Amino acid sequence: MDKLEWMIPPEKHLTIRTSALKMFLKCPAQAMFRYFKGIVVPPKSYTTVGSCTHVTAEHQNLFKLRRGRDAKLSTLQDVFNEEWKVRKKKTKFASYERPDKIKTNAIYNVIPVYYQSLAKKVKPKYVEKSFSLEFPSVNATLTGQIDLVVVGNTIRDLKTKSKVPDWMDVFKSVQEVSYWLGYEANFGKAPKEFILDYLLRNSNPRHETSRPKTVTPKEVEEFVTLFERVVKQIRMGMFYPKREMNYLCSPKMCGYWNMCTKGQWLKTPKDGCIFMGNDGGET
Repeated sequence: MDKLEWMIPPEKHLTIRTSALKMFLKCPAQAMFRYFKGIVVPPKSYTTVGSCTHVTAEHQNLFKLRRGRDAKLSTLQDVFNEEWKVRKKKTKFASYERPDKIKTNAIYNVIPVYYQSLAKKVKPKYVEKSFSLEFPSVNATLTGQIDLVVVGNTIRDLKTKSKVPDWMDVFKSVQEVSYWLGYEANFGKAPKEFILDYLLRNSNPRHETSRPKTVTPKEVEEFVTLFERVVKQIRMGMFYPKREMNYLCSPKMCGYWNMCTKGQWLKTPKDGCIFMGNDGGET
């Protein structure tokens, strides 16, 4: 291929975050808008709840790691509330939603469930551990951050959800394999297992835990091949909307819907610049 046809030429090193890889797999056009045009859309209410919960969990895990005891529940509720004040201003609430009701449910129902069912039962070993994975074959680096590794070398990832989770997610997630490889890159050995924790933020909040999962050599091989092929597509500017059979492709679920359906996805950026900020409430 002629060098001029590349959006990002092979000789230019490419650094991609795990969240960008996941978004590309969900919808290449969405990844282009977000990471290669730098267009950040206001997060939905559920994204804001998830982000505030993540900050709250990080506070608890760091506190416990450093002091050997749990933070007070009231302190965690205050952390959530302060984070909510900041993120609420950037959040796009649906017309039927009541922001104060969403906040109250999270603070007085969801966070206590997290505190009693998960926070007090785990012993953090590493918190917010960054990693980078080198792929010389495509001159690229994949970066990410492991939220929590508990004593016993188990990786745990916390998410919020409105409905009972589909536990097939843990078997299909590229995040699981990237965390696994990130742990190996940091410590020179494999972790014991990976566990996905879900906090249900509905009218009856509760904590659901997946069964432990390990990563096989075959899954690693598939992940490496997948990443290499995604990098090649990005370098060639092969971005397109994944509309067929994709329930997330709708005006309600995607903030890029209007510009995408007007043909903006056809305009591939030429400079290859990557925007990696998280100001949009991405988690």
